[in-house]
Amino acid sequence: MGYESIVYIAVPKKDEKELDAILDKHNIKSYGDKNKKYIPLEVGEFGDIKVVKYAIYKLENLKWYDAFSSVTDVNLFIEENEWEDCMNGGRTMFCIGEDNVVHGEIGAYYDMFDVSITVEPYF
Repeated sequence: MGYESIVYIAVPKKDEKELDAILDKHNIKSYGDKNKKYIPLEVGEFGDIKVVKYAIYKLENLKWYDAFSSVTDVNLFIEENEWEDCMNGGRTMFCIGEDNVVHGEIGAYYDMFDVSITVEPYF
């Protein structure tokens, strides 16, 4: 029981193995090839644009509380090079709780992800 979240993470492909090692260390098995995508993204500004290939993670059904060492380790890794530092191909993440509230955001995730809520009737 308890509050579960979907965690979205975007890191440059060069950082993928390091993040995978952190997830493996904490036995976070809710990820894998089917939940990881790769996209090329232009980063930079003022004429210094380069293309960086990003690994996009979707981790589902997780308890994402700051008190957990797994969450602390992932957060620290993302914070080392947050997305605001887009000249260097930064990292970002955010969570969507089961109540459809965005929480736990690091970096300017809204520059990387388009977040919207879909409403479907039961009938």
